[in-house]
Amino acid sequence: MVGGRGRSRGSPAVRREPRRGLARGLGRRDPVTGAPVVARGLIGSAGDRTYVASPLHKQRYDLATGECLDDPDLSLRTWAGRVRNGVIEIGLPGGDRDPV
Repeated sequence: MVGGRGRSRGSPAVRREPRRGLARGLGRRDPVTGAPVVARGLIGSAGDRTYVASPLHKQRYDLATGECLDDPDLSLRTWAGRVRNGVIEIGLPGGDRDPV
């Protein structure tokens, strides 16, 4: 995986912040259009919140909570993740852990 770039093989998409050693699983589908483009979104920050911006309409979604910073009616599914022994692991629904 290229640092900071998302990859998507099914769901969830994976975003990594290499400078901070963080990984997050994100829902792939843009909540506005339904298009599977979130993995291509840009990472940024607003105050102490790190977000991914949809590449289509630029709504910003908090990486920790999935909350849309621009529209309280929108949200994105998120999963906690970690990097262990060079493998990115994302917590999937139901408590399963699967390397992505």
